Amino acid sequence: MSGKLAYIVLAHKHPEQLVRLMNVLRDENDLFYIHIDKKADIAIFKNAFHRAHLENINIVKREDGRWGGLGIVKAALNGIIAALETRERFDQIILLSGLDRF
Repeated sequence: MSGKLAYIVLAHKHPEQLVRLMNVLRDENDLFYIHIDKKADIAIFKNAFHRAHLENINIVKREDGRWGGLGIVKAALNGIIAALETRERFDQIILLSGLDRF
């Protein structure tokens, strides 16, 4: 893909898998907007990001993302709002699950 990208990633477990996903996708011009489910221990995710020296990460407002519930929609919207509030111009905004693999 070309241009500046914003990745919105909804995660709730397996922080090391999320780090691998981000390492495959990351480019110095792109930004990540990460939603960590409210039920998850955010410290584990932050430690994984720190150990991997990941930058350009924005943690968005957390929601309770129960399967099939409104919280997942709210989480995605929180990511979109955060991306738009940065006043960055993105060519694309891409929504992913933290469990996606490449």
